[in-house]
Amino acid sequence: MEKHNNSEAIEFDWESKWLKGEEYSYILTHKDTYCEKYGMKKYASKTHPQSIYIQPKNGQIYFVKGSSIGSEFGFPRVDIKKRYRWKKMNFTTELPKRQPIVTYIVASAVKCEKSSPNEQKIGPSYRMHAVVLSQPEEDPYILCHVRKLSQDENTPIETESPIVKKLKREPLAPIENGLHDLLNASNLLMSPIKSTPLYVGNINSKQLNFSDLEHDYVSMFKNNSINKFPALSTHFKAPFFITQA
Repeated sequence: MEKHNNSEAIEFDWESKWLKGEEYSYILTHKDTYCEKYGMKKYASKTHPQSIYIQPKNGQIYFVKGSSIGSEFGFPRVDIKKRYRWKKMNFTTELPKRQPIVTYIVASAVKCEKSSPNEQKIGPSYRMHAVVLSQPEEDPYILCHVRKLSQDENTPIETESPIVKKLKREPLAPIENGLHDLLNASNLLMSPIKSTPLYVGNINSKQLNFSDLEHDYVSMFKNNSINKFPALSTHFKAPFFITQA
């Protein structure tokens, strides 16, 4: 930014764009001069001109008493019928990024639902930068810069996703006592049994003959009867049959 006389009020392009950190800082340090030359107003803490709730003006700049854009800055209730509702964001930005001299927070305005039911779906109509000096003065103020958003700047407001009612599906298997039924089926498993020697041979010149009962699962599964699973037989029908080639 070019150097100017300390008492000079420079007319920056505050209607067409957001200002740089140096420009905001310059206006804040010369606020009395700007109030005198451009008719900018000063307001008490957490107080705003009623016009921002009825019909905001593009490029409007005014000052609110305060040194912080945290708890000292907000939009309290007002006793007027508002056409616009303002809400500030939760994060701040410093300008410039290297060696910042100002900090600002963004606030957005949308038309109230009663006055314009479909407006909130389009997005905020106006936006505000609330700016403070990084090193507050003895008589600190917050600079409020209001702009009407262009079509490119106007972004939709996030809305809640519609609630989709899930269809209740019929269970494909007994699920109320599923584990119990499976364990019961295992305990009551009925399968063909054959008696065969598991091992016949010599170990250290001693004749050994181990016989035991072996579950013939191959034969069991070749049997296409569902009754081999008694606990599940009332819930299932055989999906296919296995036949020998």
